[in-house]
Amino acid sequence: MAATVPPKKRREWPLAVVFTWRFAAVTLIPILVLSVVFIFYFAPRIKQEVEERQASFVTSVVSQTENYFASATRELGTLSRLLGGGAAMDDHLGDLLDAYASGSDFYEAIYLADARGRVVVIGLPQAVRSLRANHLGLDISGRDFFKQSRGSKHAVWSNSFLSLVSGRLTVAVAVPVGELTLVGEIATAPLPALVRKLTEHTRVQLMLLDRGDHLVAHSSEELSNQQLNFAALPIVLASRTKEERGSMAFEFQGQEMVGVARLVPGPGWLAVVAEPKHTA
Repeated sequence: MAATVPPKKRREWPLAVVFTWRFAAVTLIPILVLSVVFIFYFAPRIKQEVEERQASFVTSVVSQTENYFASATRELGTLSRLLGGGAAMDDHLGDLLDAYASGSDFYEAIYLADARGRVVVIGLPQAVRSLRANHLGLDISGRDFFKQSRGSKHAVWSNSFLSLVSGRLTVAVAVPVGELTLVGEIATAPLPALVRKLTEHTRVQLMLLDRGDHLVAHSSEELSNQQLNFAALPIVLASRTKEERGSMAFEFQGQEMVGVARLVPGPGWLAVVAEPKHTA
């Protein structure tokens, strides 16, 4: 007679293990549900809020920077129309240019260059006016903004450069006036202080880059004083190749950042607003 195989006993889990798994299930299911809700509902809303906040901030920065340059170019435009109409084209022309150069904090110098690119008349702020003779006859024929202005009927912007007059960083606007070229060298010195003021009491980093992506101003005073080029920074590359885009993540000085960049009309500068990714 064949032996009877006893039925296998069903494995019984200790009561403590059963309660542990049930407790874990009760605890984890709501967490998983909340995680899914966060990923698919709240995270996109937070990302959108960050993008809108940064876009609003960078728009304000671009507007204020543009207004700074626009105030200077408006005055230069008025002066070019006066000169184009033949006003003050005499021995008192230097006095007129001096008045414009001293009337605001915008200009390092204002001068007229002849067709060969030689400075024939120059207006200077009061503090450096005694050096006028040193600057007459300066040759700017090799400057791109001068060469471009000769074939243009509109104002031509330069990239930032060290002024031959002041020795400081400046950006020039050249306006053709008949056979002459009117040039206003606009000071960039006030911009770092403006940038730091705009970011005061925030964790936002703000930088202004010139047309060649060299740093002109940064919310960190330490960085503002360094000659840095950020052409290879991903957010800069993206902004130079695409006019408008939302916030993007990138690495800056070993830190994960998220930010947005916008072009400044006129000089073609770039304003970059960014903040640490974990805080954003």
